[in-house]
Amino acid sequence: MRSYVWIEHAGCVNKASAVELLVPIPDADLLALLERQAALLERGRILLSGNTACAVRRAYRFALDKITVGSAGPNPEVMAGLIYKSDHGTFATIWIKRSGLEYTAWNVSCP
Repeated sequence: MRSYVWIEHAGCVNKASAVELLVPIPDADLLALLERQAALLERGRILLSGNTACAVRRAYRFALDKITVGSAGPNPEVMAGLIYKSDHGTFATIWIKRSGLEYTAWNVSCP
């Protein structure tokens, strides 16, 4: 069964912005990621440009498609992964590192 999440404001339901949740994430972390995802994407674009596999995608328009948890590459540290779908039908994952209440775009991967 698939799970979808979105931010709902009082009196305003916007299910068009629903994001698939691939693994359970604590509500506080999930809300923080959803609220900060646009800013994290902008910071992640810098990482996209520095990654050979992702560089051409840096200028694409992205929409958040899925949220997961895993490790970025050979690094065993577990991070949240914001999976964006581009207007070209490609995907890019921005791996988010949490330190206290701060969320930082840490790494990227492009399948």
